[in-house]
Amino acid sequence: MVSTTSNNKEKKKKVMVISGPTGAGKSRLALELAKRLNGEIISADSVQFSLSL
Repeated sequence: MVSTTSNNKEKKKKVMVISGPTGAGKSRLALELAKRLNGEIISADSVQFSLSL
């Protein structure tokens, strides 16, 4: 039998979003945080997204 209930002991992952204008130091901050927190960086900018309303 396959259980569809989630295990409450699963470690939840956290997401941190860094945003700001060009040249504000976002990449430098992201690299430093990823090193300190043993995290990973997922990069995206406005050209990569398209909104349809």
